[in-house]
Formats: sequence, C-alpha cells, structure tokens
Amino acid sequence: MKLASNSCNADMWWGSLAASSLLYLIGAVTSLVIFAIHSTLLHKLACLHWVRRNVKRVCQQCTSVDHPLGRFMTVLHICCNVAYCGLVIYQLYQPVIRCFDESLEVDIIIQLVISILLSFYFFIRFLAASNIVTFWLNPYTIIDVFTIPTVFVACVLYKDWVNLRPLRFIWLIQISDILKFSRRIRSTFIVDVVTILLRFTCFWITASGIISVLETTGDPWKNFKNAQNVTFREYTYYIMVTMSTVGYGDYFPKTAWGQTFITFFVVAGLAIFAVSLPVLVDPLIQYYRIASYLDFDNTRVQKHVLVCGHINATSVQEFVKEFLHPDHGDKVTHVVFIDPTYPSPELKATISKYNRSHFLLGSVFNSNILQKAKIKDAKACIILANRHCSDPVTEDSTSMFYLVSIKNTCSSMPVIIQVLSTGSKDYIGSIQSWNPEKDAVLCLNELRLGILALSASCPGASTLISNLFYACGDLKTTSGGWQSLYLEGAGNEIYEVPFSRSFEGLTFMEAVTMCYDELNLMLIGIKGNDCHLNPSATDIRIQNGTLGYFIGKNFESVQIVSRHCFKCHRMAGNHRHVCRCKIDTVIVNSNVPLQYIDTNTSKPAQEERLEQFHTSQPQHLAHCVLSDQQVLHDHIILCVFALDYSAKLGLDSFVAPLRSKSIPAFQLKPIVIVSCASFIEKEWYNLSCFPMVYVVIGSPLNWNCLSNASVQNCSSCFLLTALTNYHTLDNALHDKEAILCCLSLQKKLKSSSVFVITDLVHDNNVQFLDVSDEDTEGELYLAEPYACGNAFAASVLNSVTTTAYHRPGTIKLIANLISPEQGNQLIPLPIRQGSSNHYKFSELYSHLLEQKLICIALYRQYPLNPTKRYVITNPAKDLVLDPTDTAIVITPSVQIS
Repeated sequence: MKLASNSCNADMWWGSLAASSLLYLIGAVTSLVIFAIHSTLLHKLACLHWVRRNVKRVCQQCTSVDHPLGRFMTVLHICCNVAYCGLVIYQLYQPVIRCFDESLEVDIIIQLVISILLSFYFFIRFLAASNIVTFWLNPYTIIDVFTIPTVFVACVLYKDWVNLRPLRFIWLIQISDILKFSRRIRSTFIVDVVTILLRFTCFWITASGIISVLETTGDPWKNFKNAQNVTFREYTYYIMVTMSTVGYGDYFPKTAWGQTFITFFVVAGLAIFAVSLPVLVDPLIQYYRIASYLDFDNTRVQKHVLVCGHINATSVQEFVKEFLHPDHGDKVTHVVFIDPTYPSPELKATISKYNRSHFLLGSVFNSNILQKAKIKDAKACIILANRHCSDPVTEDSTSMFYLVSIKNTCSSMPVIIQVLSTGSKDYIGSIQSWNPEKDAVLCLNELRLGILALSASCPGASTLISNLFYACGDLKTTSGGWQSLYLEGAGNEIYEVPFSRSFEGLTFMEAVTMCYDELNLMLIGIKGNDCHLNPSATDIRIQNGTLGYFIGKNFESVQIVSRHCFKCHRMAGNHRHVCRCKIDTVIVNSNVPLQYIDTNTSKPAQEERLEQFHTSQPQHLAHCVLSDQQVLHDHIILCVFALDYSAKLGLDSFVAPLRSKSIPAFQLKPIVIVSCASFIEKEWYNLSCFPMVYVVIGSPLNWNCLSNASVQNCSSCFLLTALTNYHTLDNALHDKEAILCCLSLQKKLKSSSVFVITDLVHDNNVQFLDVSDEDTEGELYLAEPYACGNAFAASVLNSVTTTAYHRPGTIKLIANLISPEQGNQLIPLPIRQGSSNHYKFSELYSHLLEQKLICIALYRQYPLNPTKRYVITNPAKDLVLDPTDTAIVITPSVQIS
C-alpha cells in the first residue's frame, strides 16, 4: 500500500470511522427500541403478530442452508464477499487515502453495488435473528458494520480510506458450508482440510491487510508523518514470519497503532498457527500410513476377505476381534475394510492393532477401488449392517445396493450380507447374480428373536448358543467355584471338521459314542448333502467327505477326527504318532472353496411356511386385547419398549418357534405382548394367524400394564428395546427403559420363579442389571446376569457372521433349532437323581444317548441364590452332578409334514 497524496485530506479517516461507529450505535439502539415496542403491542395487534411471524419465517429460510432459498442466498452472499475481498486486495496496492475530484473510480462503484447487496443480506439476518442482543454481538455482524458503511461514506465524501475492510476476508470461511451442503466433495477429510485452510488463510490475509493500513496511514497525533512506505505483499510475508515464530527482523511496525495491533495479534496468531499446522499435516501422514496397510503386492497376503457397509470403530473392533481369533484355526486370511469416509483416530488405532487388518479409502460403487482391493482374488465379501439404526428398511436398502455393486464387478464372489428386516431376504433372493449355494444372508433381528425364543422353552439357551458362537479362547479364573465351571464351558465352540476314512459306514449314534468315549469330543451333527442336527432317528451313515459338527475348546483339539485311525490311535493322546495305515486317514485341504449354506429357512410362499406352525384363523387386534378379568398362568410375556415412530422388529420371528408343530398343541404357552398401540398395529399382520397370542396396550414401565398381563404368574418375561434415536449422549440411555423395568421386576417378583431376560443394545449396560454383582464390568460373557441367562446382547450377532464364513454349516444347525423345518428342539430335562450325588456327567450323557438325546450343557443352580442358575457348556466327563441340575438336550430331527 502506498502513502496518501499531499493534496488529499489525511484526516478524513476519522469521519469514516465515526460514521461506521455511529451507524452501529444507532442501529443497535433503534433495533432494541423497536423490539421493546413490538413486544408491548404484540398482544394488542394480532395482525402485527401474523406479519412478524411470517416475515421472520421467510427470513430464516433465506439464512438456512437446509432450505433451497437459503442455499441460493448463501451462495450469492459468498460470491459478493469474494468480489468484495478481491477489490480490497486491489485497493491495498493503491494509495492508503484516495480523493476523487469529479467521478468515483470503477472499483468504488462496483464495491458500492456489492455493499448494497450485502446490506440487504444484513437486513435479512437482522429480521431472522431470534435474539437481538446476540445478533449485534455476533462477530460477523461487527464485521459488516465496520466494512459496509465505509463504502457509502466514501461515495458521499468523494474520499476513500481502506479502513478495516480487510476484516471482510473472515466471511470467506463460510465457503466450507457450501462444500458441505452441496455434497460435491464426499470425503469429510477433504472438507475438514479445506475448512482449516480457509480459517488459516483468512486470518493471515486479514491481519496482513490491517497492519498494512495502519502502518501506511501513520499515527494521527503525529500528523501521519511516521507512515511507512511498505507494500501489502511485504506485510503478508511479515505476518507469516511472525506467526511461525521465526521473526527475521527485516520488517517491524513503527507506528503506535501497528505496534498495539501486533501485540495482541502475536498471541492469537501463534495459537492459530500451532493448532492449524498439526491438523493439516497429521491427516496427510496418517492417510499414507493407512494406505500402506493395504499392500497386496506383499507376498505374505495370500488370502483376504473384503468388508464393507457399516464401518466404524465399534463395528470393526467387534468384527476383527472375532474374525481373527486363533480359535478358528485360520492364521493366514487378512481382512480389508472398504469405506469412503476417512477413518477416525479410534478406527485407525483398531486397524493398526491387528497385523492382518487393512483399510482402503474409497467406495464399493467405484470399480477402480474394487479392482485395487483385488476383489477377484478375495475369498469372500462381508457386508455389515448397522444394527442400531432406527430405520431398518433404509439400512437394508443400502446393504442390498452394496451387494448389487459387488456382484456387478465380480458375480462369482461369495457374499455374506447382514440385513435387519425379514422381508429383505426375499428381495435379495430376486437379485439375478445371487447364488444360494455360495452366498448367505443373515437376518440379525430374526436370529436375535429366534435365540430369545429358545430361552422361553429352555432357560439359559441364549447364553449357551451365544457362547458356542463367540470365540473367547481358554478362559481361566482365580476365584474358583461356579465361575471356573462356567468359564470352562464358555470357552467351547462349534467346529466343522471332516471325518477320517475310519468312520466310514458308521451310523450317527455309533460315531457320537466313539467320539465321546475315545476322543473326548461331543458330536452334535453331520453334513453330507445337507446339514443334520442329531439325526439319530434316521439311518444316515458317515461316508467319504462327510463333515462333523463338534463342540470343543479349539480347532486343534477337534481336528484329530480328521486323522484318527482305529488301528494306530487307540486313545486321543496318541495322535502325535504317525498313522501307518495311510488309506484310513484323510488330509484336510484348507484351500477348498467355501460353500455357504442358505440360512433363509422361510419358504417363498407364506402358505408353505405356515404349514410348519400351529395356526388359526387371523384374529382382529381388538379381539386379542387382554382384559382386566382374564388371568393367565404359565405364559410368556414379551415387553417391547417402543414409540409411535419405532420401526418393526419382526416379532413373528419370536412367536413362530414357540408355535412350531414339533411342540404338541397341549404344550403351547400363551404369549402376551406389552407395548404401545401403534407399534403392535405394525406387527399384528404377521402375528394374527398364530393362536393364543394376546396384547396389552401400554408401557411396560407401567406396573398396571404388567399386572394386566399377569406377570406374577408367567413363566418367563422378555424385555426388548426398539431403537428410535441411536444418537444420544450416553450409550447407557439406549437400554434405560429395559434396565429400569428389569430392576423393578427383580424387586417385586423377588420370591417368584419368573425367568426374566433383558435384551441389551450395548454390552456394557449388563453391569446395571444386578447391583449386587461387583464384577459385571468388563467382557459381557464374564458378567453374572449373562452367565445365568438373564441378559442377551445383540453384539453376539457379529460372531454369527464370522461363523458363517469359517463354519457356514453351523448357522444351518442353529437355524434348525429356531425353525421347525427338521423338528429339532432344545429342551431342559431335570435330573431327579434323589439324594445321591455320586453320578458323573459321562454317565448322564451315555444314559440320555440311549434315548437318542444329546446333552450339550447343564443348567446348574447358583450357590448363593437358589432362584438363579448358570450354564455349563460341554461339562467334563468327571463332573459330579448336582441333584438340582437340569440337562439341556437336543432332540432328534423329525421331518414335519
């Protein structure tokens, strides 16, 4: 900026500044007076209220980026600011004070037009403000007051001084808002970087412009004689050197105004520079670090699976922890997560924690990204769903679109997809490239409600099934007692292993006996052409290539079945010796392509599906509302905490297993659903055809509603939460209604034998279910309510997805328990052995095996509380039975016609 000419009045800037300040004062006082008068007359003049309300509504639309008119006004305002700032830069290279003789220069005329538009937007912001005082104290308002009026003063006086117009650069920070609502840039990382760059650049240019104006003007009490002849470019260099704390000393302020400004600027400038630089540099470093995780040119990455869909720190932690667990026996497969959003610090920490996990920044809808991920060489692709979402239909549509994109790129790719709604499975089956022999669809809500339904007929089943899915390794405890028995059983899982040639020709019952007696393994099912759970009632024999499903501690302990020889290996401990009968052994090939089992157990036609259940004529909802006079006994209560806008859960997945034809009609228990009216109406269409289903309208937190449902006489009570808004401040709040209701039932039904099970959204909330338990914090499976079967968490479903990849047939076995297709049941059998306590579990197992029943667990009484029990999965042979034990057995499969 150049010095002012001698012919121009050097003190005119006082008038400009005074005019700006005067306008600010008059505007503030006038607006406050108008606001006070308007508040007084508001109740007297109805028309004034109507005008104010509508004018304010229109003005708020003009300033909101959520409205099309507001987006247009925002873009127009930003364009005016860009043009205004461009003119300011031009004026900073002109004399600091300019005088016009007859006509204004072009830059002042253009700036006048822009100032008129900015004044109009300023007036709109003023009318849209909900608080007048806050509006006038807003930094953007102060910038407008000290930049817009100076142009009008210059046009009136024909004298111009740049004044504080460089403050206008701060308005350019709002360019980032245009990037956000326009969605031209999908990556939040780029939007964040642009926002930080804008803040830093605007602050830098603003400070450079102000110090340039102050230094080239000089101090008024010295008649402006100490003005410096330094250009704007040189001051931008000086400000940058000052902010970076270098300070070469070649430029420095000499005026009092400049020295005062730089004194306050140094504090703010250092803070902004120190904050902005790491934020800009660190994401770039982390980006290349994350990109280096995905290096398929490395020869060590021989096998990999792709994972997309709902990717965040929590879902990745739950998935990787289970998928890469050594109990699965897979030590070479890598996991590649694909997501278009830049990973958060928590997600980056999770990925870097596991050596075989990688992250690829990009979208699965981009074929180049899929080619970079080597989709054709991947073993499978897993699509994760957000089980916490409040709109399952939209979430399933997104997951299915992921499926379409993957199949379009590689139609032969095996895909495991998670969905939330049962109806989505029919849409997936209609996709042309969908192959039920290779692909698998897992309905999380169907599995979740089906597992809970097993607990209605067999208490403790939810914990038993969850532990068989969950890979937790060899668990130990120093406390002893019931914890050691429970944890020893919780370390068991279901493994899929081929039989050796020595088992050929044996019946299933012969193989079960031999595996248990000689190999100390529990065989529960086999797979030939199809999966069969306890097919002891059939004449199925083991052939070459038949797979067995075993409950064991780890994969190595179960794999001995593949190399067992009756001639060379007398006992399980002798398998370290090489078998000399090479004909009688098989070699397990780990490179065999995956063959998935269609877990969609529902028939395409609704009529064929209903043939497997006890049904009745569809009942109207009003006829099934339980009255105050009706008293039920030994029934099942399902409490659902939902609101009017809660999405469907698919409660027919809970009711259907309890109405299976494998259960005699006289053993059917009434089911009472307690929830709000609108939620039950959404679910009733699929529930109306099942007999003995009743409803109670109201909140389960209302004790009167629970009393109407005869909660004191029921056999089991289930507490479920239908998510309505997942984004809350604290995760514990998602389960607040279910936990409060559970605590209330525990207190009021303390002397009753009612079995209460709470379905939790978050694992950590299990600590609130039992205030007397001091060790509930930590892993879910270590908590006492979970060990006793009184708590269930949806996070277990991530283990189901991992099982669908490593052991796909296992999902079919569990589906056989949930669905009535093959007639298998999980039932409790009291032992009733009198006063003798010398029977061992091996004797009980053999006795039940004679009746074609496979005992897989014991449900033992809790030592400190006779009303509680805990699950012991696959007990040791020498475990001494307790007279109060209950055996959990699998019944033989019987095809239901």
